[in-house]
Amino acid sequence: MGQARNICLVGHSGSGKTTLATSLLKKGGVKDQITLDASAEEKDRGYSIDMAFGSFDVKGTRITLIDTPGGDEFVEEMYKAVPVADLSVLVINGEKGIEVVTERAWEITGAVHRPTAVFVNHMDNADVDFPGLISALQEQLSGKFVPLDFPIREGGSFVGVVDILANRAFYFADKGKKDIPAEIQDTVEELRNTLLEEVSAVDDELMMKFLEEEEITPAELKAALAKGVADGAIVPVLCGSAAEEKGLDRLIEAFMSIIPEGTASADAPARAVVFNLDNDPYLGRLSYVRVLEGTLKEGTTCYDAASGHKIEVRDLYEIEGVKQKRVPQAVAGDIVALGKVDDIALGTTIAAKEGAEAFVMPPFPQPVYSRMILPKSQSDVEKMSSALRELSTAKATIRVERDPVTKE
Repeated sequence: MGQARNICLVGHSGSGKTTLATSLLKKGGVKDQITLDASAEEKDRGYSIDMAFGSFDVKGTRITLIDTPGGDEFVEEMYKAVPVADLSVLVINGEKGIEVVTERAWEITGAVHRPTAVFVNHMDNADVDFPGLISALQEQLSGKFVPLDFPIREGGSFVGVVDILANRAFYFADKGKKDIPAEIQDTVEELRNTLLEEVSAVDDELMMKFLEEEEITPAELKAALAKGVADGAIVPVLCGSAAEEKGLDRLIEAFMSIIPEGTASADAPARAVVFNLDNDPYLGRLSYVRVLEGTLKEGTTCYDAASGHKIEVRDLYEIEGVKQKRVPQAVAGDIVALGKVDDIALGTTIAAKEGAEAFVMPPFPQPVYSRMILPKSQSDVEKMSSALRELSTAKATIRVERDPVTKE
């Protein structure tokens, strides 16, 4: 089994991240009912508030999806998830193009050279201008955006995509049809030349082959593309329709091909970082960690890398589909939840050995406004204080203070 691949979905509210995650899980064979926006607040509001998880397997490799909210007021979830992801997928509403949180998400992904890809969603809408959107990305954001796909339309309908790297067409309804439509052949050829040049630029030998017009093998191109993505030098762009489940096979294939195989050893001393805290109605407080190296096992004692305090690893839960499953251990690359660890802080690095190097999380945004909360009665004070205290320990951007004079 290959090392797990962790994919973080980011983007503006309404871009279709949750729909994309749901469709990918279905495509990956998850049979359970998939409800990523599961809380009462999310159901009432109709959009994501907290990050959600789901996983599926591809050829023996676990793909874990982290779906983050797109509202600017919930941007903290992106700051927590992006650093532990192997690839961030910036989901863009093809009809609306670049929006406020699109830019915000780019600032903490591709702009700082984290591995990033773009998925242009809503391609089933005939009004989506794919070439225009690529131009907008290149003009407004500071990255080398290189299309791997180009949409095929017939009578305004989104019927397939051209794999620019392989120089062949994929039709959703006719798998045997491979010819690129004549009206887009020149555009595809131009995009392919640009792609070859950008990919070759990450490898000196490939660049020499490109300049001397020697043949570059598909394996060489894929390896160079993966290196370019890993280094943050290339941002591949794919397209599809999450609602109609079109283009998802290509996206899953990209998860496997553009993310290099992990190099962290499962035999090294265990080290993991806590990137999310949640309260499960049945399991209680869960601390989500990414295992950075080594093997994290139930029943072992670890240490807080910063303070040296002992942390007992009791219950471990992996994400199987959209459910938690108890497991005895987790290896490098895995995302799992620790149960029964109530006093661990967000961003803590836990390690099998004292003095281990701490994983550095990016600084979180600071709160920008405050609100006063008054309980209706004295009996509500303790309940409200407990709830707010619990919320503030799980959220880095929420601060709870009590004025000793006004009692607010």
